[in-house]
Amino acid sequence: KIKAREKALKQLGVGNGEGDEEEDFEHMSNDELINEVDAFVVESDAGNLEDNEEESNEEEEDNIDVDGNAVEAEGDDVTPDKNDNNDGNTALTQKIKQLEEELRKLSADAKARQKQRYTIATRLKKARAFYTRLKERLTSMRSERRRKDGMEAKMEEVLKKVNVEIQRYHGGSLTGKDILKVVANATFIFDEFAKIFKEFKREDCVLEDSDITKLCEEHKLVFLLWDGAFSCARTINPKEQDVKMYKRFVDAAVFCHMKIGCSVTPKVHLMLKHVVQQMKSFPGGLGDKMEDWVELMHQTGQRLRVRFRTVKCVRKRAKAMARTIQLDSNPAINKQIGGVADRASRGSYSKNKDSTSEGKEERRIAALTAFERGDAVICK
Repeated sequence: KIKAREKALKQLGVGNGEGDEEEDFEHMSNDELINEVDAFVVESDAGNLEDNEEESNEEEEDNIDVDGNAVEAEGDDVTPDKNDNNDGNTALTQKIKQLEEELRKLSADAKARQKQRYTIATRLKKARAFYTRLKERLTSMRSERRRKDGMEAKMEEVLKKVNVEIQRYHGGSLTGKDILKVVANATFIFDEFAKIFKEFKREDCVLEDSDITKLCEEHKLVFLLWDGAFSCARTINPKEQDVKMYKRFVDAAVFCHMKIGCSVTPKVHLMLKHVVQQMKSFPGGLGDKMEDWVELMHQTGQRLRVRFRTVKCVRKRAKAMARTIQLDSNPAINKQIGGVADRASRGSYSKNKDSTSEGKEERRIAALTAFERGDAVICK
């Protein structure tokens, strides 16, 4: 009530110093002034109520059209019709049916995939079991062949005759220098291998003795042809006839190389497609660009570093290594060492006549001629 009176006083302009009404209120007593303010408040509330009713009547008139029908105001929520509800239910039912159909299809597809997965898993299990049995048989076979009188032991004995060692640190494979020894003695090695294979052939072996011989002859031919190709490629200051001879060797070697199932590596490609041009264009030929001496220095240096690795003083270690190199390069000492080795040797195949440079050249030419003539085990 006090707030209403204060509002009325502001509307009457009492205390603001504005209007003529304030002069009339100055002559009133306090009680008369309060009664006048209360009467004004009552009149103001009545006027506000009438204004609200008039606004409400105007809104209702706006919501009635010319025919007297009620019109919905813009922005008000529209009460959904019964037909709209039916349409919504129908659409929802169709959507549910569609989803159920997709679910049935996915379920059928999942069952088919599950069946396929079971089939694959079964086959994989059988394959693993079969692989395990084969691995066990292979291990057993290798253990038998590694016996002192087994096939692998016999093969290693043949390799030892030409000073070839199976390097265990190299995964049981041959190093570069040992491969060169195999290439240089391919005829002897594969002839002996053929005898060993025939001797240790199993009862269920599908290869006949003639097949084993043919297989060894094919590999021997490939080694001989590659030996001839490398020998020609290393010629210093090659002449035109040397280049032609290399071309004959490399064509035959690559053909036989692929015939026995070996892959064409980048080195094989270089030998076949680029070496001929390099032999012609490089001064001195490729033989003048060999780095065998670099490889020899690396091997010698590594051997000396291992030998003197316990010497702590750098100066003493360097002097000891230099003194060893001087002794190893002394002709008189090397001659004495060679004589002692010859007397102690049990007779290596490398001392036979067939392993000389003349014998090697004869075998290379013979292999190439047989291939070109069509008499070799592998022919064009």
